[in-house]
Amino acid sequence: LSSFLYTSILDNSKGGSLEQCISRILANRLQSVTLLATQLNEIFQKTYEGDPNVRTAMRADLKACRERDPACKAYSDALLYSKGFHALQAHR
Repeated sequence: LSSFLYTSILDNSKGGSLEQCISRILANRLQSVTLLATQLNEIFQKTYEGDPNVRTAMRADLKACRERDPACKAYSDALLYSKGFHALQAHR
């Protein structure tokens, strides 16, 4: 579990911003044979870089998930495991 947490969130060699973390997580969850994780990651990164409103909304969604979901004990829970949070971010 610690290696999963490290590679998903804490590994700054891949970029340490929240946007880069969620981009990697979403890309790995949504990858397929026709759309690779690297391609998805690039799409998500361009979206976050191009629209500050998406970045603001993502942070608000993360905060709401943490505050309103009793099963969510930490922000990392929402970031790594919350399918609802992931669906919202992929939709944007």
